[in-house]
Amino acid sequence: MSDELGEALDELIRAGRIHLVPASRLTYLVDGGSMRLPLAKRPMGKPYKKPHWLPCCLRPGSGKEVAAAKR
Repeated sequence: MSDELGEALDELIRAGRIHLVPASRLTYLVDGGSMRLPLAKRPMGKPYKKPHWLPCCLRPGSGKEVAAAKR
């Protein structure tokens, strides 16, 4: 990913225009791709010493609507 794309996505996330949701590895396999990294099992926990992969998808909105609906 280019620096420009990373900055644009970060800006959209901060503005609440998009959010990330965890995804299955199958989502990537269906699209013809995958990563050669171990899967992250503690995405918000203690940092890993080596790079890991957390499959995710972009969704419109801040994600707060989904969290509120689950309550």
